[in-house]
Amino acid sequence: MPMSSPLLAVASGPGVGVLAAAIVAGSISGFALACQPGINGELGKILSHKLHASLTSYIVGLTCTAVACLAIARSLPKPADYAGAPWWTLCGGAFGAFLVTASLIFAPKVGAGSWLGIMIVAQLAGAVLLDHWGLAGYDVRPATWARLVGVTLMVGGVAMVLRG
Repeated sequence: MPMSSPLLAVASGPGVGVLAAAIVAGSISGFALACQPGINGELGKILSHKLHASLTSYIVGLTCTAVACLAIARSLPKPADYAGAPWWTLCGGAFGAFLVTASLIFAPKVGAGSWLGIMIVAQLAGAVLLDHWGLAGYDVRPATWARLVGVTLMVGGVAMVLRG
């Protein structure tokens, strides 16, 4: 690995603990994301409609987040706290609702590997574009050839999963 490697630069800097924590948290989150459509799909079979499973998922998530806010932040946000927020900062919940509902519908039909592969490639490609233009609150990080080749390789890998 050349000395100019970004991974080597991160590993040798003061952020090693943050990187290690991000790898652990990201790995757990990724596995949980792989489990979520299947679990919600099973709940959707039990309830009278798949959307009821999506709603239940959000009620449970809201409850867990409220408990975390009270335990860690020691408060809940007040309506006035949102006064200066740009409209687009409130879209995260709508995106999440779409993700959970689409996962409930399509993951059982195409399988966990195919569904997550499609989502991961879309997330990575979208993330590189968001970084490149500094959108959605991210700092600008150029879409270098290495990053674009990485996305292309991911597309190829997911294509293999879809065909397999």
